[in-house]
Amino acid sequence: MNRLLEVYSRGLYDSLNRENVAGVVEHFQNISNDASVHGLVDLFKNKTVQKTEKLKAAMDLVDGDEDLEAFMKTLGNNGRLDLLPSIFSFFVDYASRRQ
Repeated sequence: MNRLLEVYSRGLYDSLNRENVAGVVEHFQNISNDASVHGLVDLFKNKTVQKTEKLKAAMDLVDGDEDLEAFMKTLGNNGRLDLLPSIFSFFVDYASRRQ
């Protein structure tokens, strides 16, 4: 699974403007530290919940950021929204190593 997390983290990192990386890292740290977001883990992993509902929950997390919305759509199209909670923390570490 770490390989998948790295692939998606690298793709997101490479798609961002360099000046936006710090903001995304901070946003992902805030999401990772928010206790209410941890409840979404079950939603993203639940196979009975429709993809559109999962995608809406993911979009709500990114507060209208166009780059992150595109990333969420990619995860949704690839059926990988279940990776989201792990991607948030993995991306923070990945971006720190790349900067």
